[in-house]
Amino acid sequence: MSRADDRFRIAGDLLAGPDGDGRWNNLGYWPGARDYTAAARELARQHGALAGIRPGLRVLELACGFGAGLELWQAEFGVTASCALERREACARAIAAVPDGLPTTVVQGRFDEPLVATVGAARFDAILCVDAAYHARSLAAFLETCAPALAPDGVLVFSTVARGAGYDDLGPIGRTALHWVLRLADIPAASVCDRPTLPCLIDAVGLQAEAVRDLSHGVFAGFASWVERRDRSLGGVSRWSRDWLKIRMTARLCRWLARTRAIEYLLVVVRNPQPPSRIGQQ
Repeated sequence: MSRADDRFRIAGDLLAGPDGDGRWNNLGYWPGARDYTAAARELARQHGALAGIRPGLRVLELACGFGAGLELWQAEFGVTASCALERREACARAIAAVPDGLPTTVVQGRFDEPLVATVGAARFDAILCVDAAYHARSLAAFLETCAPALAPDGVLVFSTVARGAGYDDLGPIGRTALHWVLRLADIPAASVCDRPTLPCLIDAVGLQAEAVRDLSHGVFAGFASWVERRDRSLGGVSRWSRDWLKIRMTARLCRWLARTRAIEYLLVVVRNPQPPSRIGQQ
């Protein structure tokens, strides 16, 4: 297993339970959801709905994981052909090993540096990144990667975190502690901006912020509550495993963030304002 695979590996089977889909690896959107699989699927569904993906559009998913989202785009949105980028080699291999396969080209690479040639040469009508952009080395680098891959009038939808209203209330010691906790969670400081700064970063790469939705309570509190319920149902070996300890620590952080509002969870919709007709006239 590569270092990247190990750092970003989440024990989805432990989160989802015996009746769930362990391929999902996001925090989930919990209002109305009764289990992890439903919440994780709903968070992805909101990305696809806001991007307006539909049959005939060229779709790229960044950080596709084990491909649960790729199946969602096909089954619920009618996407018949798409591309996906995934940093972890194990995930790319797992998708390729599916017997029936998916109408998807999956390549291994990062979303905070120029896209690999097999993806970078294309332009996409919609780019989706579910619950992963904050792992980029910086939010600016993530946006710089996405901008040239977005077709004129194309839409980028991603979820990320930003410093919230409660951040200043932490004081210097609390802010320093939070910085180190986020670093342990592989969230670089350069990927966590103030919310008012977000549109400026988007404008800097020639794109336009269309909407920013605050999903903090529906994501953080819901995930924390689900982990608490799963913790009570796990056996001793699983409950004290390294994988579950990592999940429990993430849940405790989410519970604290939901209470303090030091960090907000945002769903961001970005459009390439350049009209298609302008490209045709060049």
